This record gives sequence, structure tokens and C-alpha cells, in this order.
Amino acid sequence: AGGLLGWGLLSGAALSSGLLVPLVAPALALVLPGVAAAAARFSGERATRRRLASTLGSYVNPHVLAAVLADPDAVGIQGARRRVTVLMADIVGYSTFSEDRPPEEIVGVLNEYFTEVTEAIQAAGGTVDKFIGDGLLAIFGAPLPLETDGAEQAVAAAMEMSRRLDGLAGRWRARGLPELDIGIGVHTGDAVVGNIGSPRKMEFTVIGDAVNVAARIESTTRSFSRRILLSEGTVERLRQPPPLTDLGEVQVKGRRQPVRLYGLAEED
Repeated sequence: AGGLLGWGLLSGAALSSGLLVPLVAPALALVLPGVAAAAARFSGERATRRRLASTLGSYVNPHVLAAVLADPDAVGIQGARRRVTVLMADIVGYSTFSEDRPPEEIVGVLNEYFTEVTEAIQAAGGTVDKFIGDGLLAIFGAPLPLETDGAEQAVAAAMEMSRRLDGLAGRWRARGLPELDIGIGVHTGDAVVGNIGSPRKMEFTVIGDAVNVAARIESTTRSFSRRILLSEGTVERLRQPPPLTDLGEVQVKGRRQPVRLYGLAEED
């Protein structure tokens, strides 16, 4: 802008003295590099957003993704300690089911199941962190914080997952497939959430005690013959909890302190 103004003043002074100084070509020479630089910055920002969308797009619901893209620095995806709610789910009887069936049929059933439960998780505001064989790990309260640290949303998702599995069971039964069940463990606690890994392989994930406890709770569902178990940490964060049954304190593997567990009263 300063260059254009100076050259314009020079051209005006020269013209008043009877000299004709070119104006258009020098002005373009000054303007075009700035336009090119702005275009390059815009293109770079779009590429960054595309990479971010590619990384998170398959895991988070569209509303969360839109917020992350609007302000990537505000959601703490670089790795930070957060209080979140972790949901772990696993198919009960999967090993027996997959023992004598062709891989194509197994994959088809898994894809049906994961499609339904992922939709339930994302509709409740959760983020699917990863699939682990026939199991999955979901986070509530990251990358965007949620009220009650995601506890209410995680419980709602668990109950919806259970309802959707009942619908799937009817379809599988009609095709001559066995009815599969699931175990779901939900725990609210501290964890490190963000991009974790090496420069060659980064992954948006969650690690920490909250994940370990949720996994142990999920494995305990078999002992109680229940589909959904909640930790005391999750129940304490619920503003309007569903009818629950106090199952007492349970010593879970890998933890010195026992964990008080609750089941849904509808499963009694």
C-alpha cells in the first residue's frame, strides 16, 4: 500500500512537470505478489483443515468436527489432561461365533454392529476412539468438553446401543445367525486426551487410568450377567440418573482400590 501510494504521488508530480511515468505496470508488480501470498496462505489453511477433517471425520460426530475445524487451537488436541467419560464395549460370545464361520460373514456382522453402535455414540456427542477387534473405545468430553464431563451422554449412548443391539438381534435371527450380546463399561475420570504417538504415526486417542477402569468394568459385566455397568464416578456426575441398582464394591484387576458399580434397574 505504501509503495502504491508513493508511486502514485511520484507519477502525479512527474505529470505536473510534463513527464509521463507508467503507473499500471508498476502497480501490478506491487500488487500481484501480495495477492499470490494471500492465495498461498488461504490454500495452506484449507489443506490443514482437510487434514484435520480427514483425521477426525470418521470418529467424531459432525457437530464436534465443525467446532474443531472452526477453532482447532481451542479444543486441546495436542495432548492434555482432561476429565472425560470412557465407554468400553465388547461383543459377548464373539470367539464362539467366529470359530466356525467364514471371515466374510464375520466382517459383515461386525460392520452391521459397528455401524449401529457408532451412530448411537455420535448422536449422543461421543467420539469413537478406536475399534479393537470386536470391541470399541469411545470418549465423551473430548475433543470438546461436555457438561457432566460426558457422563450423561455416555450413559444415554450405552442405553441406545443396547436398544439397537436388540434390533440387530432380530435381523440376525431371521438370517439364521446366533444372537450376540454386548458388555458395556462406563467410567468417568482423568485421562490424557489428544494427538499421541510419534512424528511418523500420530493418533487422536485417550490414555490413562479412566481407560483402564472402563475396560475392567466392561469385562465384569459377565460376572453380573448384565449388559451395562456404570462406575460410581460416572453415577456421581449424572444430574438425572436412570433407575439404578447398587451392586457394591468390586475389586477390579490392576487396581488397589475397589470400584463401586451400578447396573440399570431395567436389567434386574
